[in-house]
Amino acid sequence: MRNTFSDTIVAPATNIAKQAICIIRISGEHAFKIVNQSLAKKIEAQPQTVLRNFFDGDVLLDQVLLLTFVAPNSFTGEDVIEINCHGGVLVAKKIMETIIRNGARIAERGEFSKRAFLNQKISLIQAQGINDLIEAKNDLALRISAKNMAGKTNAIVNILKNNVMDIISQVQTAIDYPEYEETENITPIEIGQQIKELNVKLLKALEISKRASVANNGLKTVIFGKPNVGKSSLLNALLNEDKAIVSDEMGTTRDIVEGEITLENFTLHLLDTAGIRKTENKLEQAGIDRSLSHSQSADLILYIIDHDEKYEDLIDVDKDKTIFIFNKLDLLSPDEVKQLQKTFQALRPIFISTVNNEIEDLVKAIETKFNMNKISQSDDLILTNVNEISKLEMAATKVAIAHENITAGFSIDLINVDLREAMDIFNDLLGLADINEEIIDNIFKKYCLGK
Repeated sequence: MRNTFSDTIVAPATNIAKQAICIIRISGEHAFKIVNQSLAKKIEAQPQTVLRNFFDGDVLLDQVLLLTFVAPNSFTGEDVIEINCHGGVLVAKKIMETIIRNGARIAERGEFSKRAFLNQKISLIQAQGINDLIEAKNDLALRISAKNMAGKTNAIVNILKNNVMDIISQVQTAIDYPEYEETENITPIEIGQQIKELNVKLLKALEISKRASVANNGLKTVIFGKPNVGKSSLLNALLNEDKAIVSDEMGTTRDIVEGEITLENFTLHLLDTAGIRKTENKLEQAGIDRSLSHSQSADLILYIIDHDEKYEDLIDVDKDKTIFIFNKLDLLSPDEVKQLQKTFQALRPIFISTVNNEIEDLVKAIETKFNMNKISQSDDLILTNVNEISKLEMAATKVAIAHENITAGFSIDLINVDLREAMDIFNDLLGLADINEEIIDNIFKKYCLGK
């Protein structure tokens, strides 16, 4: 049901700064009345693009371009006017002040998007997609956010929701009308198979969503290895700056050095750690202990192996999240490279040279490990917001429980309890369920002003 608001809101849709153009957005049932108070030649409440002189009383402030949208055919579902004025700071502020005196109020953070949601112009997934698009750090995040914003993800979620609803309907009809020819042949095995197929889809969406979320928000990446193997040099090569101290002296890095890099399809939160070795120095040992701790919680470990290091002497790390690297390729002969490849073949090491900035193979290895290309080209459901992923996980759990119960021989009427809860979660994900006003406010307050 469409919500109505008695007040009309205004906010800059672009930053107020010295620039060519500033856009001021007004939304509400009195938008046309408020703007017309500052126009010598009034505008009709109809979609149009017109040039007008904008006045504060008798004082001309600017010549502006007005884009008008009439409810319900606008972003918020209300009458909306966008004023394109010249981007001087004083000009924009004067126009804002005039509009407020004419009867509007300053919008709260995210209030335009909130009104769009309450007026059923966008879903919660689309709303989150808008915010993610603004915050996108890499191309993958941009593509996923754009898909979510455009409503493509809504369609996929609705398909999954309808799958659940179809199973619920079959079960309920079989219980209520067992004499119907369409339902008398439905067996628990057939219902169980449908639930299993749905669960596979959810688990796939969950797995790819978690990967995409980590790639978008930043992979916690630990650069790991013995002293003097080139850890700090790799950090600097990735960041393209001298953030870490590079020295031939062992134990130079005694604390965690951090940095962030955004590449085409992912972002890395880099941590250059203290070199791993036996030491009597308590300060250095403390750094080593922290290195080991960070490696356990990392999303990705870049383990640099020394050329003289033995396979059996490597520190035990999670190989599934580790890329093994030999640095200083510029110092190795082709025969030495072949020998190292043979000795460490189980680890599939890559070879780089930070001195020559030859790290392309490392970037490709990271993309391959996290299936970045697969994610970017996928038409499956991909959610990147932590709360959305949590809801998807809850829905998958409910469907999995339903499958376990029907496989265990439980009565099919009990299966519907978990399936109904799963459907409620999908409605919540889409914003179709009743949501507390305080929760709605909290969701949209993270948005920028004017959005």
